Order: sequence, then structure tokens, then C-alpha cells
Amino acid sequence: KMNETFQHVLEIANKIRQAQEDEIRLAEQKGEQIQSMAIANRRLKQVRNVYDILIDVVTNEEMPIEEVLTRLEEESSKSVHQLEIELISQRQELELKLQQTQNELSGFIHTDVDLEQLENLVN
Repeated sequence: KMNETFQHVLEIANKIRQAQEDEIRLAEQKGEQIQSMAIANRRLKQVRNVYDILIDVVTNEEMPIEEVLTRLEEESSKSVHQLEIELISQRQELELKLQQTQNELSGFIHTDVDLEQLENLVN
């Protein structure tokens, strides 16, 4: 009877763990989608800025080529800087996920012996 109760508790715990993992996975997917949208919006803004520079060149034929090149270089520098920030942020997030995964794995029951010891504690 006690073994059946233990098995039932294990099944419930497994279902709870699975639900928590599903929730975590969905939250991660949501975060990735939000991050992807933010990146796409930044890229769109960068394209618009370059487009505005090109429109200025077309509408202002007297604009010196040096000014055009300077504006394009500035826009390029801003883009590179933004990418560097994004990469640093992504690396930090991945390092945090790795640490969390390592912490979770260190807390799990690893072997049948561990499971038997836990079962003996319950009995």
C-alpha cells in the first residue's frame, strides 16, 4: 500500500514537473519572440535612417559626397555598436541559462539507488 502511495506521489510530482517545464519553455519562447521583434524593429529603424540619408542625397544635389559618406559611416557605427550590445546581452542570457540548468541538474535524483534511498525514507 505504501509503495502504491509513493508511486502515486511520484506520478503527481512528475506531472507537476512536466507542467513547470512546459511553462518555462513557453516563457522562453515568448522571450525569444519579443527579443526577435525588438531586433527586427531596430533593423527597420537602421534601414529607415539609411533611406533618409539617401533621400537627402537625391533631393539635395549640392550635398558634398564627404557629408554623405560621413553620415553613412555614423549610421554604420551605430549599427555595429547596437549589434555589440545585443551580442553581449545574448551571451549573458545564455550563460545564465547554462548556470540555471547546471543548478537544476545537480538537484535531481541521478540513479536508481538515489530513488531507492528516497523511497526508503518515505517508507
